Amino acid sequence: MRIRIQKYGDRSRGGFSLIEMMVVFSIIGILATIGTMSYTSFINRARLGSATDITASTLRQARQLAIATRISHRVVFNVPQQGSLQEKIPLPQEVWIEKLENGKWIPVSDPKRLPSGAAITSFNGREPGSGTNSTVYYAEFNYRGQMTKCYFSSDATAESMSLYIHLARVGDNVDPKKEDQRTLANSIEVLRLTGRVRVYDYGYGVPFPTTEYRG
Repeated sequence: MRIRIQKYGDRSRGGFSLIEMMVVFSIIGILATIGTMSYTSFINRARLGSATDITASTLRQARQLAIATRISHRVVFNVPQQGSLQEKIPLPQEVWIEKLENGKWIPVSDPKRLPSGAAITSFNGREPGSGTNSTVYYAEFNYRGQMTKCYFSSDATAESMSLYIHLARVGDNVDPKKEDQRTLANSIEVLRLTGRVRVYDYGYGVPFPTTEYRG
């Protein structure tokens, strides 16, 4: 009977060396890191889209209520934020609707909280919670559905103009006027004369285009 002696380095049994195992684990680690980054980017983008939809739908609802009831309604934006998004994580931002009754504004909807991964960064180019800008912003609609006023609560006079809102992911410092940064932000336009709300899947400077919007 012959006895076969296994020598050092004999690969006939199909084993793996330490170097080969290290290479395999390194590849798995790289793929896992890439997958995690892609998943995180997807989640952050989804949160930005959700924040944009909540903001736009609240504006549309306020306009419809104003037309249906023939009573002025306004959207209240509670955006406690100081400095840029990179300097600190903003507190939760909320939006809700109020109606004008007997000279007083009365809430008609519960506050809707925007996802924590996204935030409103500016109203008509002005950053909330920065400088003299208040953390509360208003957009009013009359019984015709027109947007009559938009202003910070600290403003001495309200602005009678169209409204441009920019939203970005927390951690992204975005300038919507720069072409290479447009995809990092979403934008909402509210036309003053008609109150129509347009949503853009990218950041855009003022004035907005008349065609490139999704609804």
